[in-house]
Amino acid sequence: MNKKPELNIFDSLFGYRPRPDRKPMEDFLTQAFAYVLGKNKAILNSYLQMIHGKPQIQSEDFEIITQQSLDTCRIDLMIYWTHSGNRHCLFVEHKTGSSPWEDCNDQGDPINQIQHYCDVLKKQNSLAGDQKCHVALISPLLLKDYSRAAINRPEYLGNFTWGNLAGLLEKFSSENEIIAELLEFLRRQGMTSENFTLSELASIGMYITYLDKLNSLNLRISETFTGPLEAFAREKGLEYKMLWGELIYSFHYGVLLFSGPDPNASPVWLICGISNRNKSCVDDQGYPALMLKDQAIPDVECGVIVGEVDFNKLNEMLGKAELSGFEQIDGTKYKNPFYAILARKPLSDFLCSDHHDTGILEFLGKGIAQILAENSVFRKIVDEFRQTENTAEKT
Repeated sequence: MNKKPELNIFDSLFGYRPRPDRKPMEDFLTQAFAYVLGKNKAILNSYLQMIHGKPQIQSEDFEIITQQSLDTCRIDLMIYWTHSGNRHCLFVEHKTGSSPWEDCNDQGDPINQIQHYCDVLKKQNSLAGDQKCHVALISPLLLKDYSRAAINRPEYLGNFTWGNLAGLLEKFSSENEIIAELLEFLRRQGMTSENFTLSELASIGMYITYLDKLNSLNLRISETFTGPLEAFAREKGLEYKMLWGELIYSFHYGVLLFSGPDPNASPVWLICGISNRNKSCVDDQGYPALMLKDQAIPDVECGVIVGEVDFNKLNEMLGKAELSGFEQIDGTKYKNPFYAILARKPLSDFLCSDHHDTGILEFLGKGIAQILAENSVFRKIVDEFRQTENTAEKT
């Protein structure tokens, strides 16, 4: 493979220096990462393992190119390498303050930047024969419409964050001063944090930033718990849905399992995620009133909610159950009666940790493990009231 002249970090960054009318952070970081990856094979292999997950570089037979035009694309970062006689290439799109562009194709169908790159790579792969190319997206937060499942193309490896890259650099920062300074630069620019702040939780003026982080966390919840929860849904005949706060009756971000096609009419819900803090939605109609306690801070929560069922039978079941870590909320007095068994904490309780998403996922994971445990009261509740509903349907 013919290599270009060795990359000089100072030449590269000078071309993207900030000017009064131009602050090209994406290009700046692209050149910085290209330099670090090209100079340290251990970092390059860790980077490829994280994103590509395929056999990695064992020799000097690799090439890193930046800002390269290909067909109708301008690729931020391109990495080519050979392993065991197989050629690989990875194209990376960097975003710092914007989302991938969206447009329509010649047929009038909606298409976004990543789908367009996948179309180009599909053509490249068919022409290259032994070379397989993939694309990945790097952004400050995970983007709702750019998960691997949402794009659903074999050429696409998924959406990663600058926080993921910072975590990778941190493992090598003690070895190299430039790496340590790049990591510190990312931190100062706010590129490494996916954590919530108290001001975002307390001020409506911060709602846009909060919502972006909430959507990013929602994707992590989905990626972490989809397997066991979808399996439980299939076993119990429940519907499975990812929520983005759009359902009138849920005010929830995360996962919802419910026992019918209409969650508003269903007597059994299993929830896992973050409650919405929109107080104007809280009234005397039932479930929304339990979401916020007496404050505007959202809750991290998982549990089971039932409505319009035999509450005497439910109380008998709960009286014999071990519900450590779960609280019971009696909403039978409301116009639309319900009863909830939830493990929940205010989102603000997680602000003291360095990685909020880790603490939140651990908390939800413990709750889900208890819910899905064999012979748990939650399984019995679903069985009992699904059976009741099915019997009612038959009659």
